[in-house]
Amino acid sequence: MGGPRTPGTRAAGRRAVLRAGIAGIAAGALDAACGRLGFGASPTAAAPATLIRVAASDLVPLSAPLAAAWEQSHPRTRLLIQGQYALLPGGGFTESAAGFAHADVAGTEGDGMLIGGFGPYLDLVPLLRQAGFDTSRLMASAVRAFAAEDALLGLPLRCTPFVMMVNTPVLSVVGVRHAQDEPWTWDQVRGAVAAARASPHIPASAPLIGGAFWTDPRIWAAFVLGMGGTLTAGDGSLDLGGAACLRATAALIALATLARWPGTSQPDGVWEVSSSFAGLAAHTLFVLEGDYQPPSTPVQANHPENRFPLLPVDPLIPVYQVDGLSVTVHAAQPALAMELILWLYEPAQQALLMAGGIPPVVADDPSLWALWSRQTPGGHDVAPLYDPAHLVDVLALLPQAGFPALPLYAKRLMPALLAAAGRPQGLAGYLAQAQRQITADLAPLAAESRCLLAHDSDCPAP
Repeated sequence: MGGPRTPGTRAAGRRAVLRAGIAGIAAGALDAACGRLGFGASPTAAAPATLIRVAASDLVPLSAPLAAAWEQSHPRTRLLIQGQYALLPGGGFTESAAGFAHADVAGTEGDGMLIGGFGPYLDLVPLLRQAGFDTSRLMASAVRAFAAEDALLGLPLRCTPFVMMVNTPVLSVVGVRHAQDEPWTWDQVRGAVAAARASPHIPASAPLIGGAFWTDPRIWAAFVLGMGGTLTAGDGSLDLGGAACLRATAALIALATLARWPGTSQPDGVWEVSSSFAGLAAHTLFVLEGDYQPPSTPVQANHPENRFPLLPVDPLIPVYQVDGLSVTVHAAQPALAMELILWLYEPAQQALLMAGGIPPVVADDPSLWALWSRQTPGGHDVAPLYDPAHLVDVLALLPQAGFPALPLYAKRLMPALLAAAGRPQGLAGYLAQAQRQITADLAPLAAESRCLLAHDSDCPAP
């Protein structure tokens, strides 16, 4: 599918922290005492200190200031933050660590990528009701990424966007000029590809767009929605037969064909470049890739590459991955564990997270989005532009069953899209067949989800 779903092997080299503006605000968080969130009285001085164990690699670089701020506002409690990933010799990681098995709060992933499935986690709906917390304060699609049937098994911490790296030297060679501070529009991308394909300076075999495959469900769905198409019917069921969906898909296929944008693994495919554009990517104009870092990076900080192309109807930015926090079945005090997660959404803690490179997921405070955007300077061959307010997890908008959505949709959509690229007149039929297959795949998975969430010990295999 064009790269790992979780950060693992990408080389270091991202900027370490944001500018001093965010860092200065974050420093003040250590002196801010945040009120409790409706879970009852604070522990009394006579009570023994309550230890809250957190297994979340995203929070490890910020463990000291987060622990200090939490313990200042929550006397007689202690916060221990560890990673949920165990690094492997020679690079890479495994999704297990000593602290994960006993954590009260665990870091995990949305869109069906919960580590260990449903079993290790509590349904947060009753805890949220007890706290009186309105999840509409958060990015809606990021919250939906943790929904399974009527349960909610996590809340978002970080949304990693797809970004577009731009090979500005090659654009100059083919005579394309573009203001560094401006986003690329869909028409401008198409125009640049056409100019490069007609240029004698660019090999005819060069892939002009690389990175994630154009058949990646996240990329394809973003283009469909951004061009005014829909993916679901009024009842929420999958519907890929709409005229706008077909037009958008046809336009994407035309661009991919002209650009020789890989739709599946092949020798000339280009996954990610991190703005270096070397080797096979020497003549590539644009690369769409997830802006993530491996868990071994001292401070995980997203950097502000060019924005995803501005699409004509909805200028959304597809999410590469949603990372979140869940309350585990091991939590001795689930309400307190829930309070810790909700505490991270308050302004002082959001500033701390931004200082560590974690963009805000709070949707009801535009000042946080503006601050993040202002404090993300550009780098080599990238524009100083970041637009987190338009982030959308398109996978969460598709019908799901609580199981990994990306491989589920890729299994049926990628072959259909590749077939349509070879025979464009068959596009409607190929998408209709993919829709029938996906709908058939979802039915037994949904039944298994309902059974597992009911903690039935005799659930049927899908």
